[in-house]
Amino acid sequence: MHPAPHLDRVEALIKQYQMLPHPEGGYYTRTFRSPIVLDPSCIGHGFEGSRPISTAIYFLIPAGKCSAFHRLRNDEIWHFYTGDPVCIHTIDNNGHYHQHVLADDGVAHSTFQYLVPAGTWMAAELNATNHGFGLVGCTVSPGFEFEDLEMGKKDELCELFPAYRTLIERLCL
Repeated sequence: MHPAPHLDRVEALIKQYQMLPHPEGGYYTRTFRSPIVLDPSCIGHGFEGSRPISTAIYFLIPAGKCSAFHRLRNDEIWHFYTGDPVCIHTIDNNGHYHQHVLADDGVAHSTFQYLVPAGTWMAAELNATNHGFGLVGCTVSPGFEFEDLEMGKKDELCELFPAYRTLIERLCL
């Protein structure tokens, strides 16, 4: 039996861009790391050590997978490239929930890029599964290091934001 065509496309993208599994879900490959480095005294916000001014990745979300709830110390701009619309869920520290859809021009109330401010809880999933994947890019400033990533813990997030329990339970690892 031959796999569904979208599985072939996902496997091809992973191979083409030499993508690796990401701890929050999906697959990624780093496409840019600025050679300009910021001293920790210039950054603030609890960063330890220097950081490049910015970094960028390709990020692939296959159908049935998600980018689980997490937050960064850094600002992160998500960019839509191709595939299915990607829905970004955010909860700020005041408990305000927002949903943002990244997609092509033809999708109502969507945009090509969205900024997730530093410290905001976020998760992402496909908004449809016509293609079987969503390919986005993420640009982070100051540049991303894995020590800047905090994965959401289901119980803690549900306690902080009980109104969004169903969403949190579905999108936490």
